[in-house]
Amino acid sequence: MIGRTLQNYHIEELLGEGGMGTVYRATDTFLRRPVAIKMLHPHLLRDATFMERFRNEAVLSAQLNHPNVATLYNFLQVRSDNVMVMELVDGMTLERLVSKQGKLPLETAIRIVIQALDGLQHAHYKGILHRDIKPANLMLTREGTVKLMDFGIARMVGSQRLTRVDRVVGTLEYMAPELLNGAEPSVQSDLYAVGVLLYELLTGKLPFEPATDTTLINQILTKKPISARTRVGDLPKQIDEILEVLLQKKPEKRFSKALELRQALTLVVAPGPINLQIFDTTPKPLPSTRLADVKTDKPQVAPTRLAGADTQPKKQSGTQQLTANLLSLEGLILLGAIVIAAGIVGFWLVGVDKKDDDRKEPPFGLVQTDTTKKVVGPAVEKKQNSLPTIAQAEVVVRLPPKQESALPIDKPSKPINNTPSNPVKKKVPVDEKPEDTPPVKEEPKPVEKEEKPKEPEHKVPVRMATVEVRNEPFAVEFTQTISSDAVAGQIVWLRAVSPIQIDGLMVVSTGARVRARVTSARPASNSQKALLAVQFEAVEAVNNQWIAIKYPEYSDKASDEVVFQQGRRINNLRTTRTTLTVPF
Repeated sequence: MIGRTLQNYHIEELLGEGGMGTVYRATDTFLRRPVAIKMLHPHLLRDATFMERFRNEAVLSAQLNHPNVATLYNFLQVRSDNVMVMELVDGMTLERLVSKQGKLPLETAIRIVIQALDGLQHAHYKGILHRDIKPANLMLTREGTVKLMDFGIARMVGSQRLTRVDRVVGTLEYMAPELLNGAEPSVQSDLYAVGVLLYELLTGKLPFEPATDTTLINQILTKKPISARTRVGDLPKQIDEILEVLLQKKPEKRFSKALELRQALTLVVAPGPINLQIFDTTPKPLPSTRLADVKTDKPQVAPTRLAGADTQPKKQSGTQQLTANLLSLEGLILLGAIVIAAGIVGFWLVGVDKKDDDRKEPPFGLVQTDTTKKVVGPAVEKKQNSLPTIAQAEVVVRLPPKQESALPIDKPSKPINNTPSNPVKKKVPVDEKPEDTPPVKEEPKPVEKEEKPKEPEHKVPVRMATVEVRNEPFAVEFTQTISSDAVAGQIVWLRAVSPIQIDGLMVVSTGARVRARVTSARPASNSQKALLAVQFEAVEAVNNQWIAIKYPEYSDKASDEVVFQQGRRINNLRTTRTTLTVPF
């Protein structure tokens, strides 16, 4: 098949094979974009059941249009070939990710499942059951988007079976107990598979450890799954409880819809971008340093001028080393001469100061001693500027406050007390003082403005109390206007218009944020009315914790347009059972 062109699709590369078909990478020569070509295996073309299932997958996939579901572009029948043209997802399957990484961090695993639930909720809203949720059928793109794929055995709710009554279709490890007993697939059976998926992402293992398929079927039907907290000790208790609900034997004890499960997960981990750095298993190169760039066949030289010596020819390395040594020796000699000269001038100034009872200014020419900097080479000048000379210290002390000195002196940031004082001798620090260096006058310290001590603030300790929120009623109102032109999955914000108090303690204040989500939205058409449905998710407590809300889906239909105006009020919302720690 590689190299063939089917209509305007040029097949270029084999991507993989599954139980029903083969997937190729191709290019749409009209639209100039990469696509995935899925073809049924040749030996299955004569099997009417598989042919019908393949077409069924195309028909169901065409009903879906969601960021978390792989998009179907086209369906072709070229001679004996049936071809699906689909979105090319650039990434890896969760199956491959878990095999490489093992268990995933809590935040990453929850956010992956939240995105998968968004795509699954869209399919369920369209009346489509996936029936084969597993890591191999979920892709994670390089941008961090989860894509639900492979609706090969999906079914419309209430449609006729495509398999024989005595056959069970699906992946055994992810099948709900009722499916093994021959019951009809449902939303809850899809959610059971999501529970196994979440368990595997968090622990790197499956909830049962059988030796054979027969043992696995028996454990799914009769045994309680291994607790995830026994495998991951720091797993939050809320997640363990969610897994316990998802893996219940009876479907009616599980979550009723994907949106309800999503809401429970967002109370533990807020939806957000997936950290893709954990998926990069290639070792990162060490940061580039100067020492890393120096070649081993060259001598290591102390002066920094030779840090780039590896860019010169090797035959010049000896000359460069000699030049550096000379420069270093010259710098030391000059620096030593300057320090000795400064010491002599300092002694002379001390003598003048003792004889000068009238405190006359020193000879103006003395200020020009800083001109010695002109003979210092560039390599030494930086070091000299970093060590203040004795002459500079004397000039700061002796100049009158209003007289401008010929020597450029940095002005102190704080006023200096110019009251004459007897010079105080101090020792130069050991790391800056060569041997036999004369004592130096201490530079007067700037006088800091006295500030009145601030009176200590007396903070009132905050006392906390633990309260249990149960089925507490409250009312909300919309803070924005939405209509049936909205997009499913869109976040909608409301505010609480009545507080929640328990035993005199404020739990939810008036004006608290309330989060809701658009579950269904469609404009009016010739065949159906406009629809807008919203699900209330959570209300923010005074301690910034979110409390889940129990309330039926809030919806309305109209012949032209449905609008929920800003300020519309809804009464009798109820909180779920939650334990909070609030201030009082």
